[in-house]
Amino acid sequence: MGVGKLVDIGVHQLILDTPVWWGICRLYNGGAYKHHAPFIERRGDGLCLRTADYLRSIGFAVDEALWAIDGAECSPCDNKVPDSH
Repeated sequence: MGVGKLVDIGVHQLILDTPVWWGICRLYNGGAYKHHAPFIERRGDGLCLRTADYLRSIGFAVDEALWAIDGAECSPCDNKVPDSH
């Protein structure tokens, strides 16, 4: 899963609201907490746009214009900590 810089701001807001973030992790990450590991190298292999496609496929509304702003350069999950964003 990867998001562009602008969408990442929203993700960080969710992470800061820890009860909400924990609920999202329990519901959509098999009950495992998804850690945050900032300052990772961004990648340009289409992962961000595939993430939007996946979210759409499981029923989320995807703001196409928002995801397209920087969809070619995204932040992937990282291996600094297990199961990190």
